[in-house]
Amino acid sequence: MSEFNIEFLGDLQRNIAWRAVGPTTLRKMVPAGGRKVVCEYLAKIQLCGISKEKLSDMLNEWTGELQEKLSELNNDRARYWGPSRKSINLFLRDISYNYVTRKEYGFEAFDECLEVPLDGLVMAGIRRDGSAANLNRCAVIGLNPEWSLEYQDAAKSIAEAKEMNRVDLDILWFNPPPHQE
Repeated sequence: MSEFNIEFLGDLQRNIAWRAVGPTTLRKMVPAGGRKVVCEYLAKIQLCGISKEKLSDMLNEWTGELQEKLSELNNDRARYWGPSRKSINLFLRDISYNYVTRKEYGFEAFDECLEVPLDGLVMAGIRRDGSAANLNRCAVIGLNPEWSLEYQDAAKSIAEAKEMNRVDLDILWFNPPPHQE
């Protein structure tokens, strides 16, 4: 039994969606109105009852659905796989990092399964820190499922060597330097 009502959880999920996909997250990747499409989609994803075994299939399903929704803005479906996957991975990471949603949706079971959200800095970190210097050098907008899987596999190896989860590598490579006084 949840200690939170369903309306609150829905509002929290919407809030996390808009925070995870900030105003600059998809800059130059989606047309005008794209962020709104992404956040509205993420806010409505059904997160209850997902199993660890089904997470990969759900991630692929959500990526395809979001890719399709973005393509409705300008009929260019191929170019939205990378931005769709990045948005979903940012959102799922933040769902996992949030105390309430982590507990309510059972996301503690997904720590080792979640993908690192890929962007230019993270992909450069994977190429630099791993034995994967031969990975395709592309922008997020050019990512496809095959290249993304290669990056995720390399990230998993790096994370295991660092004794952390792959999703958490984002914190290492997409992090501003400490504030200097």
